Amino acid sequence: VSGPTVLMAVFNGLEFDGRVQRAASALAPVAEVHVLALSGSGDVWSPPDGAYTTEGVPGPMMGMGAQRAFARRLRSVLSERRPSMVYCHDYYLAMWIGAARRAGAKVVYDAHELLIPERGARRSPRDRFFTWAERTYASRADLVICANEPRARLFQEYAGLRTLPTVVRNIPDEALEPAVEAVNRDVHRVLYQGDMSHGRR
Repeated sequence: VSGPTVLMAVFNGLEFDGRVQRAASALAPVAEVHVLALSGSGDVWSPPDGAYTTEGVPGPMMGMGAQRAFARRLRSVLSERRPSMVYCHDYYLAMWIGAARRAGAKVVYDAHELLIPERGARRSPRDRFFTWAERTYASRADLVICANEPRARLFQEYAGLRTLPTVVRNIPDEALEPAVEAVNRDVHRVLYQGDMSHGRR
């Protein structure tokens, strides 16, 4: 594909992040997309059709060590590739919006989560830092994306944005839908969609 170069960055593994995969696939027909993610101790996930390239940052998958390693590689990739667009996924990447703009790139910020603190809730230094980073830098992005309209309205107020974020819904590929037809209608089933982990309680 000849066209603009897009550096997409996300501070987690790619294999279970359908939102990042879909964003990269949507841009791939019109741009050269390179996705930087964490790869832990194994290989980084890559799309089966090869529509875009992926690169993994090896090492821990969380904590300050992972953030430092990711930051070093992200700085290098920004310098090496000189992308025309940097697409930052989620609050871990909010602090990179300024650096991407200084590198001459347009910036997309996709706010996966809502970090809006509850009134009176005690927050860790980590939570306070990422809340500050998101509120400080989101307004400097050329485009802000949220997963639905209620989130977009809350995020606009929380981050002090002049315009409502663009809504890009979090919907799986249609190819997955036929599996639903196979469910026995006489049996009750529970489907959990998401990441079940200690970190999410």
